Amino acid sequence: DEGWEFSHWEGDLVGEENPVTVDMKSGIETTLVFVKKEFTVEVTASDGGQVNVSPNKEIYTYGEQVTFEATSDEGYVFLGWSGTLSSSEMEVTVTVEENVEILAEFSTIEDALVFSRTGGVYINGRVHSASLSLRNRLPEQFTLEKFELLNSNENTLTTAEDDHIVESGESIGYTVSFGIQPTESAFSEYIVKWHVIYKGEEYLKQVKVGSSGSESIQELDNIDENSKHFNTLRING
Repeated sequence: DEGWEFSHWEGDLVGEENPVTVDMKSGIETTLVFVKKEFTVEVTASDGGQVNVSPNKEIYTYGEQVTFEATSDEGYVFLGWSGTLSSSEMEVTVTVEENVEILAEFSTIEDALVFSRTGGVYINGRVHSASLSLRNRLPEQFTLEKFELLNSNENTLTTAEDDHIVESGESIGYTVSFGIQPTESAFSEYIVKWHVIYKGEEYLKQVKVGSSGSESIQELDNIDENSKHFNTLRING
């Protein structure tokens, strides 16, 4: 049956060989012994938190239930489970039917706000417009109080104060256009500041435009479909 496997023979016939050939010149009495399948559970936690496993043991049998509870350290949030288990709930219960390997991912609040350049118009090495976005990987919504773009001398070029609510999994973005177009190398040194309120606390996500991570620059008409807002800001100077 499902969840069971052959273990061994008992009686006149002994051993773990299966199948086995028997000389039937005389009758035999034997018993087939089946046992529940056994599995392992491996849990890894990233920096910033711990996982409690209940029950916690080396071997689990088919059909056993195991509960995982994630606890984040101060200044960190729990982002979710990956691997055999995919969920954002801090406490989950799994019925073991195979070997289980899961990762509990934790993050600082600032690192869970993911910046990227999601579009732009670049002509002859100069930036005519660029789209900058912030994705919310936090488990709950945040409010974007203020957006700022500064040049490399930290002079403010443009700001927006909109009090946008950004749900978990969504993005918010601004397309900035330039009257006097900076070079791409100069623009990469510009600074973006996102002033965020999360659970009543204020946070600042500050990055260089050039540090857009692994999310590559795309064409302007290929902006992230999950962006809730994408407003245009004009910089004349």
